[in-house]
Amino acid sequence: MKIGVLGTGMVGQAIAGRLVEIGHTVMIGSRTSKNERAAAWVDPDAKSVAARILGDLGWKQENIIDLGDITTARGTEMLLPIWLRLAGALGHTKFNFHIVREDKNK
Repeated sequence: MKIGVLGTGMVGQAIAGRLVEIGHTVMIGSRTSKNERAAAWVDPDAKSVAARILGDLGWKQENIIDLGDITTARGTEMLLPIWLRLAGALGHTKFNFHIVREDKNK
C-alpha cells in the first residue's frame, strides 16, 4: 500500500521506517493546515485505512481512538515532553501510553 506520513521528525521517521519494513511504500512530508492541494486529494476512507494500518502494526482495534483531523495534532504533540521524561527515567523507549476507559457494563 502507498502511505504518506506527515512529519519529518523522529516519530514520523520511526513510523515510516516500520511501515517500509512491513512492505508498504511510504512518502514522508511536512504538514501545513493551509495546503489546498493536499486537502483536495484526501483519500474519505483515510481514517479507516489508518486504523487498518495500526492493526497491521499490532494495535488492537479497541485501543485505536480517533481524535479528529490534523488540526488536533498540536495537542497530541504535547505528549512528547512526558514521553522524553519517561524514556530518561526508564532508560529505554520500549513503552507506550494506554487509555483506560470506563466499563459501561457496571
